[in-house]
Amino acid sequence: MKISLVNKANSADLEQELSWFRQVIDTRLKLHFGQESNHLGVFDLKPPEFGESASNWANFLRRYQPSMIERLTILLALAPSIAPRILDIFLVKNAQIDDYFTEFGGLVQPAPRGFSPTRETLFFLVGGERLDLRFETMQLFQAGHYFWTDNILSSPTPSLAAPAGSPILGVSTSFLEDLTHTQSQTDVLESHFAVQKIQTKLAWEDLELLPRTINQLKDIENWLSHGDTLLNDWG
Repeated sequence: MKISLVNKANSADLEQELSWFRQVIDTRLKLHFGQESNHLGVFDLKPPEFGESASNWANFLRRYQPSMIERLTILLALAPSIAPRILDIFLVKNAQIDDYFTEFGGLVQPAPRGFSPTRETLFFLVGGERLDLRFETMQLFQAGHYFWTDNILSSPTPSLAAPAGSPILGVSTSFLEDLTHTQSQTDVLESHFAVQKIQTKLAWEDLELLPRTINQLKDIENWLSHGDTLLNDWG
């Protein structure tokens, strides 16, 4: 099966992003347990930059310009779907109580064993016991944040097994498909769909759509404007 250049770039960029995410987790745990670390905090670890990469992940970063906390939130929610082993480190038990560390949050799945992160996991990862960072992170779960208006994070039905007040953190199915789709841009445009040209005195600014839909229309506009350059000049 032929893999598109976009998908190759997407895999490479996500692997680089996940490598940074692993370093963040490793640093946070070392600091938490008082072990030697090359960093004073997780914010010393600067996330990778992808320049003009055509990957879906790079396009997402350029569109939303997420803060480091927002970026960590998305990666933590995304990890169970694309790199679940990254979170296995949170399965370690506290020897004093022979149970999992409360401060890690999360839900331990029995079989097959795995770790589902919760908001408490995010609070631990970002700031531990620092209330200022906890309160800042809590703002991401306000209804008006683009995580929810653009259907990026999922809001699952609370589980009886999940810690009270800390629902499982995950990404929406549509975002996961957008981020990891296997069709190239050419494949998408070659698919057949019916359209009808209409005339109107209204402007684009008069059109009321969800932000996600507006962004998709902008992608189409950009393709119509620059598709020939992407295909024929840049390959």
